Amino acid sequence: MTTQPPFTFPSDQDAFVRAADCARFLGIGRSTWWAWVKQGKVQRPKKLGPRTSVWTAGYVRSVQDKLATDAC
Repeated sequence: MTTQPPFTFPSDQDAFVRAADCARFLGIGRSTWWAWVKQGKVQRPKKLGPRTSVWTAGYVRSVQDKLATDAC
């Protein structure tokens, strides 16, 4: 049995994070994250390569803040 190391989200606001990390940080699935991109709820990613899409950690934290504000 393999165990995953504890999840830590980057504290550096300019650090790049992948879709899986965005979803895990927000407590949603990867498919939900990509659906939000398609719907325009979150910004389109920066492309580092043909199969590498990233967002900044600061942006993902702002999405979390917006979700918390909208829930109230």
